[in-house]
Amino acid sequence: MENESYAQQLSEPLTGDSTLKSEKSYKQMSGEMIPCQVISNPHTQSAVVTISPDDPPISDYLLFSVFNIMCINLCCLGFLSLVFSIKSRDRKLVGDRSGALSYGSTSRAINITATVLTILFFIIIFYVLLTSLPPLPSLMHTINAMLSGK
Repeated sequence: MENESYAQQLSEPLTGDSTLKSEKSYKQMSGEMIPCQVISNPHTQSAVVTISPDDPPISDYLLFSVFNIMCINLCCLGFLSLVFSIKSRDRKLVGDRSGALSYGSTSRAINITATVLTILFFIIIFYVLLTSLPPLPSLMHTINAMLSGK
């Protein structure tokens, strides 16, 4: 019965003698101010919801660390970056945002250092191997001599 009268009050236009209070306010939607009505009823309960601003997600660089361990791992830097990645993930789960950012940035720096050092290492090895080989004609002569038994 009470629900029916409440529904009837909501469907009726607002007048000055209604038990519902109407306030005129403005809502900002897509850059425009649009008038809207705020209806309050003294019999209803309200709740306040606090929405925090969206912070960018914290990166722990765990996949980058695993890649460095599996593929590169020069001077065991991959293991060190994995330790910092796991610490960053632990701090993130606990709720320590600044600690997670600190460990994550350390892990990123170690991962980048390991990748750059490994690339330089392979370039140097490739260059040394190419420059230490004898010229191709003398190499072919040496191989022919070995095969013929001379």
